[in-house]
Amino acid sequence: MAWLRPLTVEELGATALASCIAAAGHYAALAEEMGRHGQSELAAVFERLAVEQKALQRAIVGRGARPREDTAQAASAAWAGAQGFSDRDEEAQNPHLSNPYKALAFAVRNAERAFRFYSYVAATAESDSMRTLAEWLATEELARAAQLRVRRRRAYHTRRAAGRAARAPDPKLVDSVADLLLAAAVMERRISRHLADAAAAGAGLSSLADKVRRHADDLTRAPNGRGPPGPAMTRAVAGLAEAAAPAAGGDEKTPFRAVGLALAEGERAFAFYSAVVGTAANETVMLEAQRLSRNALDVISILRSHTA
Repeated sequence: MAWLRPLTVEELGATALASCIAAAGHYAALAEEMGRHGQSELAAVFERLAVEQKALQRAIVGRGARPREDTAQAASAAWAGAQGFSDRDEEAQNPHLSNPYKALAFAVRNAERAFRFYSYVAATAESDSMRTLAEWLATEELARAAQLRVRRRRAYHTRRAAGRAARAPDPKLVDSVADLLLAAAVMERRISRHLADAAAAGAGLSSLADKVRRHADDLTRAPNGRGPPGPAMTRAVAGLAEAAAPAAGGDEKTPFRAVGLALAEGERAFAFYSAVVGTAANETVMLEAQRLSRNALDVISILRSHTA
């Protein structure tokens, strides 16, 4: 964000007030944007950020700050023009790329920018009243940044836990074709579930959903006659299948979200199959892994065309 150094205590109060108003409006607009894209969790994050900015706005008014037209216009222009926003900031505001961790990290950076600005004003203030207000504002932003970091850390650990739950088995556990097909059946079933959600939500992918579901069914039957999978892969896939099960009362799927989840699972499956190609115990396993890789890549290509 672009900050203009205030020359008087009245300008400082007006600048702080205008910044809060503009930030609250920006976060509220982002909440609406996330909601339109079915990102309800992200919408809730930005809604809370907007509410918190309004609370700070009231506290600033309580210290005698009054709005000024020039500072209000400058603050609005700074947010609207995204002056000073990094690529990470842009990503955090993109409903196709963001997540709660990125959104909170964006808010942390905004609070840190404000803290640095008010700290600078306090250090260079020429009057006690100016210094006192700047120090108070810096303290408020520092405390806010600390609180946001706690929430960001929680979001990070939640995201990591979700990533672990959805992770594919270790490719090194594949000792036979039966091991590979057992793991593939679960991963393809997960892709087909998200594709079915996408088709039901109107994404127009019903034929691909049927194709992947039939493929998963074929993989489930395929190990017959090839010997049983090994115990290590059986245990790994048991956890994977549990993670793939739909949660009771799960969140509503929008076309964008369902396609995105299917794409993520497809890329995860492709990475697993490709890794097996490099660690295959024998040529039969390697050739089957190559076939699965080609199939996964075809699915990924179709899904990417729907997210472009």
